[in-house]
Amino acid sequence: MMPLTLGTRIATLHGSNLMDTPCAVPDPLLPCLAAATAPTGTLRQGAATAYSSGRHDHYAFHPRVREMTLNTRIS
Repeated sequence: MMPLTLGTRIATLHGSNLMDTPCAVPDPLLPCLAAATAPTGTLRQGAATAYSSGRHDHYAFHPRVREMTLNTRIS
């Protein structure tokens, strides 16, 4: 993606797994929609402090899940 982005000067937006979209994004991250709709130069986010390892929440069985299960801390 980087050669395409730099060569064409077209911005690309990459987010978490599409299945994680309904979940609230933990601080200091920003949701993809906020990044896509924000005015130029107004975004500020930090590095992730945790991630999900192993199994993810199965939305077919738990459709009301609204928070990501982040079970591994980044030190």
